[in-house]
Amino acid sequence: MNTCIECGSRIVGRTDKKFCNGSCRNAYHNERNREELNSVRKTNRILGRNRKILAELKSEGIQRVHRKVLQALGFSFKHFTAYEEFANYGLCPVIYDEVYHVQEGGMVLFFSAAESFKQSA
Repeated sequence: MNTCIECGSRIVGRTDKKFCNGSCRNAYHNERNREELNSVRKTNRILGRNRKILAELKSEGIQRVHRKVLQALGFSFKHFTAYEEFANYGLCPVIYDEVYHVQEGGMVLFFSAAESFKQSA
């Protein structure tokens, strides 16, 4: 007679079953993957915060600030989703659909990737 590897209760059914039900199976796998998932969640929170900071500034009509202002708001320049090439700015970091370009003197220009494609078309 087999016992559930998560809760230890008796398993009824097929002889190769490892869990007594779906809840135990999910709990077991969630615990096994917790470290990896926490790392992904942390990175996604940072990316979400970065995107939100840029989007909120843009909604206030601001498209250019000093990098120290972004850092004071909690922006992390180490986290972005991709690099994209733009004719006017070269290779720029992208955070989902928001793009930024660090200019000389520490000024940061930001815009939507969609806006850039409209202008170049």
